[in-house]
Order: sequence, then structure tokens, then C-alpha cells
Amino acid sequence: MQPPKPLTIVLLGQTGCGKSATGNTILKRQHFESHASSVPVTTECKMAEETVYERRIRVIDTPDFFNEDLKNQEEQIKKCKELAQPGPDVYLLVMQLGRFTEGEREVLPHLKREFGEAVTLKTVILFTGREKLKNKTLPEYISGSDEELQELIKTCQSRCCAFNNNNEKCHHQVKQLLEIISDMLENSPTAKHHNYGKKHKEVKECSIL
Repeated sequence: MQPPKPLTIVLLGQTGCGKSATGNTILKRQHFESHASSVPVTTECKMAEETVYERRIRVIDTPDFFNEDLKNQEEQIKKCKELAQPGPDVYLLVMQLGRFTEGEREVLPHLKREFGEAVTLKTVILFTGREKLKNKTLPEYISGSDEELQELIKTCQSRCCAFNNNNEKCHHQVKQLLEIISDMLENSPTAKHHNYGKKHKEVKECSIL
């Protein structure tokens, strides 16, 4: 029997949202350069792969595809698609808690144009800065947030979670993300053609009615 193909995750989001740090958190290794900077740190697509919780995971870090200052935009989008073959399995749309920019308000039309109309069927929203929630839950934060953000989350079928990328010991957040992804894949139209492992219980952190 052939070993199962890696779970391929493509990180998408604006400059400074924490894509690279999120990739490092998922893989539990510092594969991607991540630090505070006034200019974009990630300027081209990069891929890294590790075994996490007994599953081979491939993460593709990307620059801000929708930044007008990205000189080789089409080239990098093409490279992302090539690296993700034959996937990707999931697009991880990374956003900062407490920030919903004009660019993020327009992200869906951009994603659909570049990755196809069905992109939202394979998208999970991940908020960075989970520590900012303090005593509040993520659903509580979202219920009091911008209506456009709530609509974006609904469009992605309320698949979302939050990471604290500054806490290396916070392992349950990666487990939760992988369970959300597994549930998404098991319920996808193509699930019957793939073996995504055993069923998981409902793990959505977001619940928006």
C-alpha cells in the first residue's frame, strides 16, 4: 500500500497577519522566517513538511498575494499552485484578532478569481493573537464583531479557530485545527474517493447562527 499523501495546507492572508508564525506553530518547527518588520518578511512561496500527530503535513507559506506592491504576483500564485499539487486540501485564511482591514473585506472575490469559485468549500479561517481574547471565547468575540466579518465566516461554514503563536506549549490548538480540517474533508463531495482517517467529533470553535 502506498503511504497516504500529505495533508497540504496553503496559508493565505495579508502582510503582518501572522502566516509564517502560524506555519511554524502547525509544524512545531521554525521553518518560516517570522519577526516584526515594517516591510513584508515573506516575499515568495515556501514549503515545509513535518510529521505532526502521526500525520504528514505540508505547509505552504505565501506572500500577500493581493498586495499591489508585490511585483511578481502572478508568478507567486502560479508557484503556490504548483507546490500544492495535487492539492491543496485546505486554504487557511489567516487574520489578526481585532483587525479587519479593507483588504480582508475584499478577500473572497480575490480568492475566487485566483483559486476558483469553490475555494470557500476548502477554507478555514484562523485568527492569530488568541491571547488577546483573555477571558472571552472566540464565538463571543465574533458575535460582537463587524457584520462583514461574520458574513465571511458564515461563507466558510463557520470553520474557524484561533492560535496563540507565542505559546509553544499550547499544543491543543493545532489538534483542534487538524480536527476541523478532517471534519471538512470528510464532509466534502470528494471525501468518498479519499481515506482521511477516522471520523472526528464536532470541533467547530465558531458557531454563528
